[in-house]
Amino acid sequence: MIPITPTPEKAKELQTILNGNGIIYGQHYFISKSKTDFGESWYFKFYASDFRDILKIRVSDHSVLSGRRILDEVHYNGQESVNRAIEVIKSYIN
Repeated sequence: MIPITPTPEKAKELQTILNGNGIIYGQHYFISKSKTDFGESWYFKFYASDFRDILKIRVSDHSVLSGRRILDEVHYNGQESVNRAIEVIKSYIN
């Protein structure tokens, strides 16, 4: 597993779920981190083989009020929250 420093437990958990589904860091997705006055967020951004954006999963320690973020991001809250996203990602990478 590729280390993310510093890594909250939920981001590690998501990365383990992705790896278990054959979705590999650096090959199928990249991670970025943001720290603001509201808190910290980690963004797992997924790409098709031609580098088109597929989707973004957000792991955050704070809530989201922006309508754009609510509609444009999958908000991670355990495996159930990303099962559909994993299906979509796999359809692009297989």
